Amino acid sequence: RCVQETGMDIVQIAVAFNELNIGNDLFWEKMQSRIMKNLSDITEEGVIHLMKVRYKWSDDLWKYFEKMFLKHIEALDDSLLIKGIRALVFNRRENPKVWEAIENRILVKKENLPEIQPAALAEITMMLAASPLKSNNLWEELESQLHSNLTQLDVRRLSFVVNAFSKVHMGTQKFWADITQSLQEQLQEERNIFALDLMRIVRAYSLIKKGDTKFWFLLEQKVSSLLESSQNDLKYVAPLWVNIFLAFSRVRKGSVMFWKTLLFKIQSILDKVDLKQLVLIIRYSYQASQIDQNWKSKLMSELESKFFGLNNNQFFYQYYLLIKDPVSYTHLTLPTIYSVQISVVPVSLKKKIQ
Repeated sequence: RCVQETGMDIVQIAVAFNELNIGNDLFWEKMQSRIMKNLSDITEEGVIHLMKVRYKWSDDLWKYFEKMFLKHIEALDDSLLIKGIRALVFNRRENPKVWEAIENRILVKKENLPEIQPAALAEITMMLAASPLKSNNLWEELESQLHSNLTQLDVRRLSFVVNAFSKVHMGTQKFWADITQSLQEQLQEERNIFALDLMRIVRAYSLIKKGDTKFWFLLEQKVSSLLESSQNDLKYVAPLWVNIFLAFSRVRKGSVMFWKTLLFKIQSILDKVDLKQLVLIIRYSYQASQIDQNWKSKLMSELESKFFGLNNNQFFYQYYLLIKDPVSYTHLTLPTIYSVQISVVPVSLKKKIQ
């Protein structure tokens, strides 16, 4: 039960329970009631932290959050600005005034207002790709600021940038050429690349069909190293490797040995792959001439098992379309920007690749 705390005490309790992923609906309803009674005692930083909580706050409370965010947006440091924008994107808030203020925070230069640092801007850029902000002026300004500071961005931040610009189909040829060169130089020097960072890069370049043979060979080497390492993370293992599989399938890159190892990895996680991911794997498997019929048959058997017992007509219709024409679906996305390192010791496939 909530006792008589200050508003910021209540914020700390809410954040702690959220981070521990505990508290039933009744607890969060009482927590929301307590927050509503103590709003005047909660600072703008406290509001940002409450925006991050995964509980679905009422629309009235969200309107207050947005009002506070608007009021203090120019005073927020990079860290709080990132957290606020992330919460707005995650909760699909579409208040035009809020997004206009965020756009102005990036576009409008004021003497007394510190510039957003390049690393923070890279992270904000990735989140903006999932926001309502798609104006050319904004993305041209983002490109300008990021382009002039590429040397200050590490592999992770560069992965944020290429991920965002590939999603919104923005960026001049010069921008893409320079960011590709920067990535190539850093990838050659960096040995320990986080799995999600590498996945973002591979997916981005596959979606926009960029990167020469040398660049894709470098990406193949990095993915192969990831497959050969010894760490693993089960939370994101399926969507991550599905994305990598789809990326190399789109651009038809990768050596025979690379595909052997990658297909073995996909085969090992099929039980963790959801229906949408499986349909995507099948779509691209049917497009790839280097994947044999035995593999395709196994995928279709797995699809049938996942459909067993379902009554969703839409999915059955998609299944029918898949059997009729395996080349029709959309690409998969990961709902996170956090990083994990994923790897497995490669084992040769018994199935031959033609």
